[in-house]
Amino acid sequence: MITTALLSVLLVALVPTLSGAAARARSGGLCAGRPTAVHSFHVEAEWTKKTYKRSEMAEVTVTVTRPAHEDPAGGGTPIDPPTSTPEKDVTVGTTVITERYPYPYGYGSTDANGQVHFKIPLNSLKPGSYDVSHYADKWTNRGGCPDIQEWGYLKESPGFKVVR
Repeated sequence: MITTALLSVLLVALVPTLSGAAARARSGGLCAGRPTAVHSFHVEAEWTKKTYKRSEMAEVTVTVTRPAHEDPAGGGTPIDPPTSTPEKDVTVGTTVITERYPYPYGYGSTDANGQVHFKIPLNSLKPGSYDVSHYADKWTNRGGCPDIQEWGYLKESPGFKVVR
């Protein structure tokens, strides 16, 4: 008896919710979860030099072009595109990989030439070689259906060296 009553209450509460979701999905007003991520960008980094003193700022210019030099699904299959085009207004983050947080970093957006320039302080680093990661992404139709995230990534191992 109690089980039947609980089941009835559950069905009465659940049916309107499900039918409303189905109607929104049919009208295009409901998006299913995660954004569509596409490996669209090729990322390159050019350092002013490869060895810095701790008192200096590491200077790097990151260039973002399209298309990526790999398949768009991110499977790693190399593709040599016949041409590359610089991409404007791409958010770029450059992070020096260290043993402790906060990591030295640069953050900004690309210009019309697909470039962004960072000066990264090194005074918190010990002498040694450091890996660096560069991540680029751009959102299209954010908040719409579907959200599209275009991205590109470069890891330099090592990126540069710090001396006293």
